[in-house]
Amino acid sequence: MNLNVEIGFEQLLQMVMQLPAKQRKILLDTIQKAEKQPPAPNNLQALLLTGPVWTEEEYQQVLKTREQLNQLGTNGSH
Repeated sequence: MNLNVEIGFEQLLQMVMQLPAKQRKILLDTIQKAEKQPPAPNNLQALLLTGPVWTEEEYQQVLKTREQLNQLGTNGSH
């Protein structure tokens, strides 16, 4: 179950200040802990960070193959 409540910052602050000191401390610790955690990567970012990568040798082979295909296209068309 989700509950969405729209309140202004001032109202929120007033409500927090009404909490007992122990609960305010827990709230503060929870907020500080959440701010220290890095944000979760989105799906694209996760894919890019964990996806396959080419080695330099593989990349050079792709460039060589591309060059050969380009030459075939220019030399083969009459």
